[in-house]
Amino acid sequence: MFHWDLSIRAVTFVADNPHLGPNNLYRAPDLTPWRCTGGIIEPIYNIKMNVHTPAPMEQYPTLRSWLTFEGPITSITPTGTINIHVTSSKYHSEIPTNYCAPAIEICGHVVKTESDTGSHWTASSTTVPY
Repeated sequence: MFHWDLSIRAVTFVADNPHLGPNNLYRAPDLTPWRCTGGIIEPIYNIKMNVHTPAPMEQYPTLRSWLTFEGPITSITPTGTINIHVTSSKYHSEIPTNYCAPAIEICGHVVKTESDTGSHWTASSTTVPY
């Protein structure tokens, strides 16, 4: 048996207005999370996310492109892209200081049990340490 329940908290840059999809969620595909280290803002290129958010993106002239969000990881695609249905999200013109972190935050648990050998492992975290 394998079970996981993980949530993610991150910031990303949304260049194009997301399209409204099923369940009244806006889908922003193939996004890259960003991090702040030593005052430098840079993308984390080895991670891709499909973010499903209830927050609509504003139009010009008040366009805000930085999306901060929190929510559960619902699945991972065959190409490794992480699908996230956010529970909290907001667009900003600048990254808020409480989201300026050197890594994305992940919390939750992972459980794997092997019945033949009786061995199992469990991992749990309230947040990823910086």
